Amino acid sequence: MTEKCTIRDNELSQALEVSLQRIYDICDFFDQVHDDKWELTEGEHFSWANQSLKQRRFSPEGAYEICKYINENEGRQLFRRFRRWLSGRDEKLKQLLVEKKFIEVVKSKDALIFVNDHAYMRPRYTRQLLGLGNRQDVLNKAFQGEIRATEAEPLQLEKHFIKDGDAICLSGMGIARVSANLGTTLTNHHRRAWCELVSQRVTTALQDVVEDRKNRPILIEQAKEKAKRAAKQTCQITGEKRGPANPINLAAHHVYDCQNYPHLADHPYNLIVIKESVHKDFHQWLGGNGRGCTVDDLERYIDTFSASLFPDSSIGRRHMGNALKRIERVRQMVRPLA
Repeated sequence: MTEKCTIRDNELSQALEVSLQRIYDICDFFDQVHDDKWELTEGEHFSWANQSLKQRRFSPEGAYEICKYINENEGRQLFRRFRRWLSGRDEKLKQLLVEKKFIEVVKSKDALIFVNDHAYMRPRYTRQLLGLGNRQDVLNKAFQGEIRATEAEPLQLEKHFIKDGDAICLSGMGIARVSANLGTTLTNHHRRAWCELVSQRVTTALQDVVEDRKNRPILIEQAKEKAKRAAKQTCQITGEKRGPANPINLAAHHVYDCQNYPHLADHPYNLIVIKESVHKDFHQWLGGNGRGCTVDDLERYIDTFSASLFPDSSIGRRHMGNALKRIERVRQMVRPLA
């Protein structure tokens, strides 16, 4: 039951329009008197946010008990407002779950197809978003139902869906229509409710993906310039500094390449500022600019060419150590996201 205890004390205080101290005075009363009807049970009505401070988080049932106590002992009519607040809060949490699921689905690089600045989701990922598992037949049935719709506009090619070979890929509007259909036709109550929530959020969520894709080149260039400023005109592998006596050009290199890891393209830890000549040599060594790369490839390159990158001196060894430390930070910070 503790997973239901998500209502913070200050949230409940604001919802019931009482002070936080009043909330805890009521909790103390419930705890001290054991032979009456007022009781808060740990694990059912609340869990400890910080037990040493006796700070709590409440379940809806626990919050209701406090509301009921105030209602009966202070003569305030709180039930209707409390139910309205709890319902609104529950709706927001459900919407956040939909958005979290959507982000989880679209992070797969083959989840979406982009055509003329519109995004379409492949069937496998649409099923994943809607919680249908492998039941393509269920998705097909809902799609055909909307194709034959008489009370609404039938689904249209290049507006609601496109064809990718034999597969039907749905736009945000298409997924909204199909998921709304499932929200009325599925037999499982929880799945119907989930599909109805998806139908309300998915169009905006996919539009945001398209807008992000449009803005991504700008964001990437901004991230590169920021990385160069932070490096203070210094190659973060060799330690060479750009200046009048050493007019080297610097490049911001994506440790995890943009093509295979587009979601990391503007991540600050995924960019390392290096000499342009080293940058070109690295990609040539790897097999050309079209080849993907990861943190492991950069580490192998440094190991392979350490003699030329870091001349045998105390300064060279220090630069090599700094480069390897930076790569380790990339491995710790970025690799889990990749």
